Amino acid sequence: TAQRANPEPTGPEAGTQSVAADNTVTVRIVGMRFKPAQLTLKPGTTVTWLQESRMPHTVTGKTDELRSNTLNAGQQFSHTFDAVGSYSYACDFHPAMQGRVIVEADRLGT
Repeated sequence: TAQRANPEPTGPEAGTQSVAADNTVTVRIVGMRFKPAQLTLKPGTTVTWLQESRMPHTVTGKTDELRSNTLNAGQQFSHTFDAVGSYSYACDFHPAMQGRVIVEADRLGT
């Protein structure tokens, strides 16, 4: 199950989500935002971006590994994050739309 990474009280627009046990998580593309905008995951987690906006968007990382086609309303893009690291991404059409996936090894060394 997903839970907030930040123990301090935050509103629904806080934009940070941590995934402890699940192997999948969803990011919604709503208007001009990725929700949540930041994720902290374990290696092997698959992220699916669901395009819920009327205008086209992309999910484009700094490397070719994280790169969707143009997503129109109702379409989705998935990527499995296997390597520990920080992955920033944005929309090609709307560069102010930005997100980040942080992949951290768990305490058991996975």
